[in-house]
Amino acid sequence: MQKRLILLAAALLLSVGLAFKMILPATGHMSHGFIGRYTAAKLLVQGRFGPQVYEFDWFVAQVQANAGSPVIEIFSPNLPTLALLTVPFVGLPAQLARDVWIWLNFFILLGAVIWLGVIVPTRLTWETKGAILTAGIVILTPALSGNFQVGQVYALLLLLYVMALGGLLRGNDGSVGVSLGLALILKTSGLAFWLLLLWQRRWRALIWGGLTVLLTILFSLPWIGLETWLAYPQAVGQFSNSGARAVTAYQATANFFAHLFLFDPDWNPQPVAHWPLLAKLLPLLVVVGALALTFWRGRLCSTPRAEAKLFAALTSLNVILLPVAESYHFILMLIPLYVISLDLLEFPPLSGFLSLDWGALCLAALLLAVPIPYNGPAWSGWLALLAYPRLYGGWLLWALAVRRMTARPVNEVALQIQ
Repeated sequence: MQKRLILLAAALLLSVGLAFKMILPATGHMSHGFIGRYTAAKLLVQGRFGPQVYEFDWFVAQVQANAGSPVIEIFSPNLPTLALLTVPFVGLPAQLARDVWIWLNFFILLGAVIWLGVIVPTRLTWETKGAILTAGIVILTPALSGNFQVGQVYALLLLLYVMALGGLLRGNDGSVGVSLGLALILKTSGLAFWLLLLWQRRWRALIWGGLTVLLTILFSLPWIGLETWLAYPQAVGQFSNSGARAVTAYQATANFFAHLFLFDPDWNPQPVAHWPLLAKLLPLLVVVGALALTFWRGRLCSTPRAEAKLFAALTSLNVILLPVAESYHFILMLIPLYVISLDLLEFPPLSGFLSLDWGALCLAALLLAVPIPYNGPAWSGWLALLAYPRLYGGWLLWALAVRRMTARPVNEVALQIQ
């Protein structure tokens, strides 16, 4: 009964807070984001979906015809299968479809929050878990607001990743594979989890995930077309080489180095220096180094709690190592925020709340929460180092998760010291 009351209280809090703070202001008007997926889905149903969806001018014209306003949105560099997500909505007018999707996202988010509170093993009370989840929602208000404002899909990805985590902790390979497979056909932001399955030799999970992706592609191929899939790599390459990735609105590691070391007359006219080779090489080295360190530490994970921290570390990497990451991507940080907070409360450092770990967690939360106006042309040269608060917050959560993979109860540590 107590569990139900705690979950009901959390649901009520989310309902009232999100409805008045984020959802209601996001409805009733058109913006970029959802309308791009709606347009792609409508083209799919009409039999007009093809390689041309990756052509800027053609697709923008289709978007504006559906939106009835001069909205600019592109489909690149999304997978062709992303269009499948919005097919159930194409029978509705664009504005109504967008509003329905935004409200549906609220319930998806609510499901993800509740499920996350249930699956991670802990001896802490339900009141404590509810408080942590509520604090996580407050901290991630900018990311949540971004998701609702443009009708993004990252609340759904959060739910799928939480389901995958639950499957890992329960040893349910089918749940892990299907969840990650569904996430992959929507977005390519969960690749580190597939490396985890390979590293842990979870062959059944890989088979389930691979079959989910393969069957989705095969069944949708008559509508999507092989030509569209062949055009997809070129679209990704064009987007990855665009100077637009250097703008500070993108908060991923590759964007950080591009802003510092890649000149572009339109998007980045004042970098620290124009060293394009360095702008490409440094992100690659960071990716390899971060993944290697995460899995090297992860070899010591032998308990469900340690597995959860490994998953939390990889969740952070799945965001901050993307080719581009906007504010709404950081909704996925609810997983590391929750897992690390539980761990610090249950296995506290010897110095308590004055420890380095608690300080790093509070700083990460601050960087993710504060509405710093980092998107704009004012951040040029070395001043740009101050324009990446979300990125720094994500790296701090990764470092904490990696550091605490082998944390033990404080009384056990104290006993060994004596």
